[in-house]
Amino acid sequence: MKTTVLSQQSLFDIAIQTSGDASAAFELALKNDISLTDDLTMGQELIFAAVFEKPIYNYYKNRELKPATGLTEEVWNDFDSDRIFDYTFNDKFN
Repeated sequence: MKTTVLSQQSLFDIAIQTSGDASAAFELALKNDISLTDDLTMGQELIFAAVFEKPIYNYYKNRELKPATGLTEEVWNDFDSDRIFDYTFNDKFN
């Protein structure tokens, strides 16, 4: 079976969505000849394996949840600027 990658999805997101188990990312990587850390492209099609954890898979499917945990540099920079603490605090702070 195949699935289409959405914006900001990682291989681990696809694994959870299609099998209910993040460890399926290893099989996804093998089946699609990619690395676990490769950036996926929106619209890219991936071949996926069988469902491992039906309750988790069903939870995502029934609620139409599609995890997308990838952070772009732009999102990361926005997040970084909103921190409560900056690098002023170090190991000598009491």
